[in-house]
Amino acid sequence: DEAERAIRDALERRIEKSLRAGFDEMVESYYVSQQWRITEGMEKKLKAALYDSVSLGVNVSLDLLEQVGISFDYTMVLDEALEWARNYSYELIGGIEATGKEIVSRAVARFIETGKPLEELAGELASIYSGPRAAMIASTETTRAFYEGQVASFRGSGVIKKMEWRTARDERVC
Repeated sequence: DEAERAIRDALERRIEKSLRAGFDEMVESYYVSQQWRITEGMEKKLKAALYDSVSLGVNVSLDLLEQVGISFDYTMVLDEALEWARNYSYELIGGIEATGKEIVSRAVARFIETGKPLEELAGELASIYSGPRAAMIASTETTRAFYEGQVASFRGSGVIKKMEWRTARDERVC
């Protein structure tokens, strides 16, 4: 389809431009200091290019699957995550009363519904928790809601029979 081709071409040009900018900055910093270092701006550009690349790959794959009669409903996982966030009791957040749990529940559900940045959720939670704790709660609870939504979707599909948890076993794993 001509419209899809135009979108793909535009995304490819944007990805190429981001990668070139990030690479140029990396090469520039190498010649200046004789060692590779990733600056904050370069990291942003490379992350954006990687995200666009992955999104393009996923969309192309989904288009190809759809051509052979296999489709995927993105909203299914979001709906399940939203349902889980609304019903979860947030008992793992220590030291908060029922009112605090209700505030977190509503805030996480709103975050899932609106798709706003995680920083906005953390900012909303910072009205009742310290900044670092609000950021930790925002990250942990949204990750958990999406994970639980994904599990519920997998189970509900009738296709997935078994799941296996894998980890990098690095310093970020608790």
